[in-house]
Amino acid sequence: MATYHNGINYSYDSEDLIKELKMDIVEFGKDKEFYAWYKIIEGVKIYTNYDFILDEKPLSAQEIKPDEKVEIISGYELLAKLKKQNSPV
Repeated sequence: MATYHNGINYSYDSEDLIKELKMDIVEFGKDKEFYAWYKIIEGVKIYTNYDFILDEKPLSAQEIKPDEKVEIISGYELLAKLKKQNSPV
């Protein structure tokens, strides 16, 4: 099921992110936390990218575009959200 908001279904191609995240979950575990980039489009949170949280290289403001936000989320939770937003409308 795609993301549903205000009577409209939203779908966002996330196949590549899903494949990559599945491999990272196998290697690092489902509870590993990641930075997850997202945009709010017509009131809907759409995840567009993710990356590892590294103590030696903190996230900088330059890595976040003006129309994006970043949250910390477990790989397992992010995978569920990516699968949902990837579903056809």
